[in-house]
Amino acid sequence: MIDFLKERDIAPMVTLNHFVLPEWVARQGGWENKSIREAFRHYAEVIAGNFPDIPYWITINEPNVLAAAGWAGEVGPRRKRNKRTPNCSSLSFSQHDCGS
Repeated sequence: MIDFLKERDIAPMVTLNHFVLPEWVARQGGWENKSIREAFRHYAEVIAGNFPDIPYWITINEPNVLAAAGWAGEVGPRRKRNKRTPNCSSLSFSQHDCGS
């Protein structure tokens, strides 16, 4: 896919996380678990290191939706309803920091 895009002068843009967490990650607390965030940092480094010609990277797709739907709403990646929703934005930004 990357080569296909480049052959047509389209700059690839890769998303590292698009809402879905493996079940084992979710059971360990998902993004609220600092060790998961560190594992994501390692994942981002490995992926970026293997694709050095990719000019654009998205660490977390739509972090605002992740926070709003996943923590505050009835649907979404975490389906976790609680009163800590405002703190989710800081979690989301820490995920982005992990990918930098």
